[in-house]
Amino acid sequence: MTPSREVFVGVPSNNEIARHWSTGLNLRQQRVESIKRSSGRWQVDLVDEASPQTFDAVVVTVPQPQLQPLLPDLNLSADLDTIAYNPCWTLLWVPTSEMPLSLPSGYPMRHPSIDWLAREDSKPGRVGPARYVAHATAPWSLEMLEQPADTVADMLKKDAADLLGISSGAHFAVSHRWRFAHVRQALGRPQRRLAAGLHYASDGCLGDGVEHAIASGCAAANALLRDED
Repeated sequence: MTPSREVFVGVPSNNEIARHWSTGLNLRQQRVESIKRSSGRWQVDLVDEASPQTFDAVVVTVPQPQLQPLLPDLNLSADLDTIAYNPCWTLLWVPTSEMPLSLPSGYPMRHPSIDWLAREDSKPGRVGPARYVAHATAPWSLEMLEQPADTVADMLKKDAADLLGISSGAHFAVSHRWRFAHVRQALGRPQRRLAAGLHYASDGCLGDGVEHAIASGCAAANALLRDED
């Protein structure tokens, strides 16, 4: 098995890409409860703070199903409802068995439950134990959407072990559910102006993949600076 496409990875982790781009910016991670118009500005209510923050402009980048709850006072454009996603269960697995050394760092699969399997520790700049990351297929993820994470981890671990021809024993195994992992239907435009000084950007605007998410974010930033649709 060989990779079907060229893959780019951040070194020493994918977070390094965002860290590089954000050099010189004042970044804060806080949980947002809602965004409302107040005295000509945008009031951002935070979960862990009593006092809201106010801004001249806001770009919202959450998956489309999470957009309306953040904007309770705003009637969103109906075309945003055309955005649709597929879920994805993922697995991080550190096997107890010796792992094959000849496999590439990641490759797509033809399997009912596993869509992608990556030898995480073989990527450039990675450290730590030998480990795999598996992405489940969309149909399988949808079928198993509400199952306990431990149950899903056991099933994906077994299927990955069968594919690799090794034991399913694990030093460590954990699964994570992404409800809005892959864009099934995109909006078909780079970004969306929701109101004056309020824009929406995400992979849901242009299509699946981080590349589309980045392009959408850049389009929203440029449109916001010009305050145009």
